[in-house]
Amino acid sequence: MRKYVPLSQRSPDAIRAQAELYQEMATTARMPEAKHGLEKLVARLTALADRREATETRPRSQPPAQGMSSTAD
Repeated sequence: MRKYVPLSQRSPDAIRAQAELYQEMATTARMPEAKHGLEKLVARLTALADRREATETRPRSQPPAQGMSSTAD
């Protein structure tokens, strides 16, 4: 039995692998509700992996992008 690892501690590749498993499940789902739920989960996990990759590749000295300008009036 594998030990559970929270999403916050998983790598982008591990999150994408989980999303791929859910996508496979969605392709064989018989109930539309199950298929839709799995597809939503795939989208959320993919977005999380994308965000995690973006933060890992951004230089540490650069702050996260925000909607407001950093200049003072």
